[in-house]
Amino acid sequence: MPINNTVATSNVFLELGGKPTATLRSVTLPGIQVQQVVVPRGPNGEPRLGRDATLTELALTLPLNQADSLGDWLLAVGTGKDPKPADAAVLVADFNFKLQRRIECAETWITQVQLPVLDARDGKAALELDLRCQPARVAYAQLGSNAGKVVAGPSPKAKQLMAGNFRVKGLPFGDASHVVRVALPTLAVELAGSPASVARVDLGEVEITLSRAGVDAALAWVLKAASDGQVSDAEVLSLDIELLDPALKKVLLTVQLGGCVLTRFQEDPLDARKETLGGATLRFAVGRVGMVFA
Repeated sequence: MPINNTVATSNVFLELGGKPTATLRSVTLPGIQVQQVVVPRGPNGEPRLGRDATLTELALTLPLNQADSLGDWLLAVGTGKDPKPADAAVLVADFNFKLQRRIECAETWITQVQLPVLDARDGKAALELDLRCQPARVAYAQLGSNAGKVVAGPSPKAKQLMAGNFRVKGLPFGDASHVVRVALPTLAVELAGSPASVARVDLGEVEITLSRAGVDAALAWVLKAASDGQVSDAEVLSLDIELLDPALKKVLLTVQLGGCVLTRFQEDPLDARKETLGGATLRFAVGRVGMVFA
């Protein structure tokens, strides 16, 4: 009969530079994609069936308040610096931090950074950062009985960043307190060649949703900005998205969005079945993304 041996795991870490740097909430390890190909073999060029094996991406989810521990490996993607790969490892430990598994990912490139959605109506949700990464090689370390313990990285007592504790600075219209939702951009890195190098970086768009009270001022600015068909320097915005502590007094993290250019303005549908009027959403293409931690 089948044997079902389960292992309880409560601690998963990301290691960079030989040290645990972040506590991971979720990990999808790289897979092996095998594609059958027909290749010529033998003196007569007879076709034979072969295999082309490639590694799929590594997916990581970590608390946003630990993003600074990733250093330039992460920050270079959005700031115009030349992104570089890093030698990383996923460490799996038990409740007592004894190492159970070690998956080594050599020359790992970040290919996507998904920043979270801030929503004043979902204030207690803890913010997370989602990464997708492409390793060049993966090795599964053979651990003996003397594997040792993982020396924990960031303190688990660090203040969590909550979805509803934010404010927006840099909007050229109305009162920023009318902002009820901010969908931060998703950064994408396109790789090319062998060995891999960065071919293109797309910093995505930021989406800002206003309540009804802020729509009129925003619409007036949009109409003025769109009237001449040109984008002036004054219309290229620098936005600071400040994430605050639970008391809404101390700034814990500032997401800096530079070179923001309006791409769309859309009011919510008018629905006679609802008691209140909807708001509006503005989308801006982003030219630079930075993160400054307190």
